[in-house]
Amino acid sequence: MLQEFNHLMDYIETHLTEEISGKQISKIVGLSDYHFKRMFSYMAGMSLNEYIKNRRLSVANVELINGAKVTDIACKYGYQSIEGFSRAFREWSGFLPSEVTKNKIQKSFPKFSFFIDIRGGISMEFKIEKKEMFNIVGVSKRVPIQFEGENNAIIELAKTITEQQRNQMHQLADLYPHQVLNVSYDFDDGFLEEKGYLTHMIGFATTKENPFDHLEQIPIEESLWAIFPNQGPFPSTLQETTAKIYSEWLPSSDYEPAELPGISFTKYNGTSENVYSEVWMAVKKKLTIHLDDYSIYRNVFRISHIKIKKVGVSFNVDPTLFLSQLLFTLCFRICYTLSELLWIIYQPFSVLVLYGLSCCFIFFIPIFPFVFPAAIYYSIKQTSNHI
Repeated sequence: MLQEFNHLMDYIETHLTEEISGKQISKIVGLSDYHFKRMFSYMAGMSLNEYIKNRRLSVANVELINGAKVTDIACKYGYQSIEGFSRAFREWSGFLPSEVTKNKIQKSFPKFSFFIDIRGGISMEFKIEKKEMFNIVGVSKRVPIQFEGENNAIIELAKTITEQQRNQMHQLADLYPHQVLNVSYDFDDGFLEEKGYLTHMIGFATTKENPFDHLEQIPIEESLWAIFPNQGPFPSTLQETTAKIYSEWLPSSDYEPAELPGISFTKYNGTSENVYSEVWMAVKKKLTIHLDDYSIYRNVFRISHIKIKKVGVSFNVDPTLFLSQLLFTLCFRICYTLSELLWIIYQPFSVLVLYGLSCCFIFFIPIFPFVFPAAIYYSIKQTSNHI
């Protein structure tokens, strides 16, 4: 995944004067725009938008020193007016563009590169668990986005829960952890700059439908969940765990986030010094292709337009060719398994069979119904001679 991140940095570098769309970001890194930006924020300590703005202003600084006009620079990097560019440039560098041009003042913001920094680390405990579809029933409110410390708006929401609502939630609660869950979803666009709002629900997990008028319900689809237990001072330990999930665990794991709400819960024991919590993240397996299949493509057909990534596979082919390649892979798997069962994997003929079948698929020669039964018959016959 780090390779994809660095590819994105290269792409940004060559497109600083253009609008960089979320669709293009997703295509390069193999993650949704939202999840990548959240991961980038945790890893880089700033939002992706802020990084792009800083890079643009850094390059603009060099161009101003080299004699470029402020008007041209402002237009080049997408500012609607000279005033808007001058204000942004001064906030970033502490100087007006005219001062930089006159006094040759330099300030730089280097391009990011991602790499693995191996240190004496602390292992993260987690487990992957499949959960059937369930509901969360409780009360919700739009609250300000806040990364660190206690969110007073959430505390206020908790205080508004009546005794009747509390009793009704307990009546419905029939799933682990049988206690209050904190559920966050529907983030505003300014989430990564710690701006805007999100919807926060305080509720319980249940398999039942909500019959009560004073409670809300959100359905949670069936999914795999990565569950991260943690223990320590609250809320700092919980927040640090969330940051490590995005900055350390996700980039090195075989999973990517699914589009479902984030869930956590905390078991209070009367003090906030040593509190047990869990963070739940809905995940899905990254799309991958087996190396042996890919090697066959490369060696037999010299397919060069399939690019294998750590996070999955990106295709740039027409639908017909893609289907033929998919069918070939399926054919190979079937024949390989059959070869093992028939003890003929050592026979050169089996290689010819695979090659012939693959040619049938790739070029759509309509002889597959005849070749496949013949190949099976011959394989069985040859096997019987060796038994």
